[in-house]
Amino acid sequence: MRKIIVAAFVSLDGVMQAPGGPKEDPTGGFNLGGWVAPHFDAALGASMGELFGPPFDLLLGSSQDASAPAFLPDSAATSA
Repeated sequence: MRKIIVAAFVSLDGVMQAPGGPKEDPTGGFNLGGWVAPHFDAALGASMGELFGPPFDLLLGSSQDASAPAFLPDSAATSA
């Protein structure tokens, strides 16, 4: 059986968002996007490289799945 490993950026007040820019996800009037970037350092980069370096599959939610083809052009061809 395969494992599901979660890699999430979660602030202490419960905001979960990818390390994108300030306009990444303004859903519900959220205007603090891009909060991860100032905290991204060499140690976090090394951890992310270790996690995402080997081949892996992505399990996406519906909103991420809709935007994935723009970032992962081959995703439609490999979706299960």
